[in-house]
Amino acid sequence: MVDQSESGKKDGLTCEVVQNGQIIIFTLTDMHNATVDAWVEHCLNMMKQCVEDKRPLLVLQDLSCPGVGQTTYSLIRGQDVTHAYPELKGRVAFVLSETFVAQRTRRFVEAQPTEARERQIFSNRAAALAWLMEGISKQDSENSKPEIMDKPK
Repeated sequence: MVDQSESGKKDGLTCEVVQNGQIIIFTLTDMHNATVDAWVEHCLNMMKQCVEDKRPLLVLQDLSCPGVGQTTYSLIRGQDVTHAYPELKGRVAFVLSETFVAQRTRRFVEAQPTEARERQIFSNRAAALAWLMEGISKQDSENSKPEIMDKPK
């Protein structure tokens, strides 16, 4: 399923670029403030690039590792990402564990505005990635529709 992958790792955060650069996968292994800051900065930079390239945002946020749960700091910084680029369309898939702690994150995600970006929560990465790939197919079909020209008068 991964035909091209570029990876970057910083303590607590891994970033993968797959599907010829169309999908970004963030995996967090801790929620230290430095990790959250790096994650938010990567997200904001990626969103800015999508706006500049006029392409949809397709991102998988894997928060399923043990020890990864919402903190007060991650909640505040997560709002920075949620409210950035409100016009940017796309899909954001969240992979969460089935723990009690993850339920706080689930409630946070479900409460976010969804005007431009669809959000879904998954319990496994494969399902999340499949849903994001549907977004690529959807975008490709919208781009391939023929333009309807006005009839000559």
